[in-house]
Amino acid sequence: MKDLYNNMFYYKNTITNHDLAQELLKRSIYELQTGGYANALKLINQAVETKADYYEALIVRASLIYPVFRNYQGIIEDYTKIIKINPVNFESYNNRGFAFSCLGKYSKAIQDYTRALMLEDTSVISYLNRGISYYHLGEYYRAIDDFNSVISIEAQNADAFSNRGLVYAALQEEHRAIANFDLALKLNPNHTKAYLNRGISRLKTSNILGAIKDFERAQKIDPDMAQAYFHYFEQAISDPQSQQEDEAQPELNLSVEKLIDQATELSNGGDHIKAIEYFDLVLEIDPQNAEIYHNRGLCFYFLQDYEQALINYNQALKIDSKFTSCYLHRFAAHYFLEKYTNAVEDCNNVLFLEPDNSSGYMNRGLALAELEQLSAALSDQNRAILIDPNNPDFYHNRAWLLIKLHDYDGALDNFKKAAQLYLENDNLPGYNKMLEQIRLIG
Repeated sequence: MKDLYNNMFYYKNTITNHDLAQELLKRSIYELQTGGYANALKLINQAVETKADYYEALIVRASLIYPVFRNYQGIIEDYTKIIKINPVNFESYNNRGFAFSCLGKYSKAIQDYTRALMLEDTSVISYLNRGISYYHLGEYYRAIDDFNSVISIEAQNADAFSNRGLVYAALQEEHRAIANFDLALKLNPNHTKAYLNRGISRLKTSNILGAIKDFERAQKIDPDMAQAYFHYFEQAISDPQSQQEDEAQPELNLSVEKLIDQATELSNGGDHIKAIEYFDLVLEIDPQNAEIYHNRGLCFYFLQDYEQALINYNQALKIDSKFTSCYLHRFAAHYFLEKYTNAVEDCNNVLFLEPDNSSGYMNRGLALAELEQLSAALSDQNRAILIDPNNPDFYHNRAWLLIKLHDYDGALDNFKKAAQLYLENDNLPGYNKMLEQIRLIG
């Protein structure tokens, strides 16, 4: 009878987990609909953890939530699981392909779009996406073939004509490009990219006034997108008789600065998702700007999307391997992901570049403590305090390490010193927190 009861209890628990996962999914969708993206992500993560390979939850996370955070690696991983469960859904391949393309992995994207088209050979979106990936790889005639396929399926598709025009422009066939942009705009008079790209082609054929008109039309429809293209047109606007692109370069820097200012202001105000959109625009203009990748990484970090933060920090450090503050911020992402060995390596890089960087020593000490290398951790924290003896956070951190080392008197002294420094810095929350720790130990 006891064994029967245990089996019944286990069965009941399984049902409860299933119901819990469904409830978490419902709550996540509600948060998503009301704009609570961070909460939606937390809830959907819990749903997937509660019920392994939860197909519906994976679909929602991959198609609705991760795109908000631009977590393309997460999208890829989820759709890989989804495809394993249901390998005959062309949309899953298409969507995973799109995520690969967003990461610049165009060859992998093309493989997925091709699989999608094997399952659904009239998928307009898959042809469009594959054509764009071929374009990025410089396989222009394959791209044209895909856009031709779209037009044969859907003759009124403005995107197909606009994209085909872009390919002809890349082939320096500007008049054919303009003809395609004309067709796109005839089908969709509000197609911003068609105006902008036609304007660029008009500049190259010396039609300055036509180019300016195209830019002004695009600006009325979508000011943000037009801003990203502004450097192509500003010399023509300031001097219609001149097309010297080199002379326009200083103005390009100014337009980038304005976008950066807007992004920074949004981020400082807590709107990290919108800030990321502006940083995206900057990177379209200046794709080798390490600071922008770093700042975009910080936005993802504040959104608690540490994996995406790492992707951006890695790109920044690939461009500038001496970016000290980026190593420190990458440390934080590695630390919260419990990748402590990687976190230590980040601090090593900081200290190689700046041997007296107190944060490098303190942070390395924190990571070493998690790796149970307590003596080395204490040595690093002591060095940090020697360099910067007025940082209350350092004494606070060393106090917790001393507790792990069972040196309670030493911990008490450090909490007291931290409390004193917090008070001197008018940090009352920090001061009160230290008082609470002192009471607990004392």
